[in-house]
Amino acid sequence: SNMSWFSRRFGRRSKQQDRLSREERSVQMAWYAAAAVMGALGATYASVPLYKMFCQATGFGGTTQRVTLQEWASQTQERQDTGISRILQNVVKYVLDQFPSS
Repeated sequence: SNMSWFSRRFGRRSKQQDRLSREERSVQMAWYAAAAVMGALGATYASVPLYKMFCQATGFGGTTQRVTLQEWASQTQERQDTGISRILQNVVKYVLDQFPSS
């Protein structure tokens, strides 16, 4: 036919043209499944360091935290000044300690 490339690509198509072949659908489904497996593996590998970071920041899971009396006193004053929960403050402090601003 004498349709332009744009019309063929983005114009109205018949239902028969819209249907993908069985092989095309199978290939597409295989890509989706592979992406899901890769995402699950990535989440699995990321969970251990993220959990460790969370536990170190919050003292959760029996992870001990060390602080000097002077640091504890200054943090107590900060908590009273800001009203932010202790856990949130510890998480923020730990993350900021992990990525110093040079």
